[in-house]
Amino acid sequence: MAISGNYNGGIQRPSPVRLTTTGQTAVYTATDRDTVVGSWAMANETGSGVLTKCYWKDGTTSYLVWSGTITANGAEIVCDAPLRMYPGDTFEVTAASSNAITVTPVVVRSQAHAPAEMGAGRLSR
Repeated sequence: MAISGNYNGGIQRPSPVRLTTTGQTAVYTATDRDTVVGSWAMANETGSGVLTKCYWKDGTTSYLVWSGTITANGAEIVCDAPLRMYPGDTFEVTAASSNAITVTPVVVRSQAHAPAEMGAGRLSR
């Protein structure tokens, strides 16, 4: 499987979040208007499928943007629903089983707020 995208600015360093409860968990919170959650990956480390739901929250209201079951010991990458974030907006996820799903949002910042580790449009070590 190949994944490609045209990202203007820079991709932030990955920051995976393990969902430890079945409640709605904030995976990313925007601090300015220069942020897009361009895609997200969800991995299931258990032997059973887990229903998972993703939400964009504008500070007061949660909007369901994706719902599906992550198969046993499987993963799902959602890359066709980028979310433009404003200050205080959150990307939140629920899972029907706690301690089963790890979510990794791919956060893209504008060039003005690109991550410090960016160099020539690429992440460097």
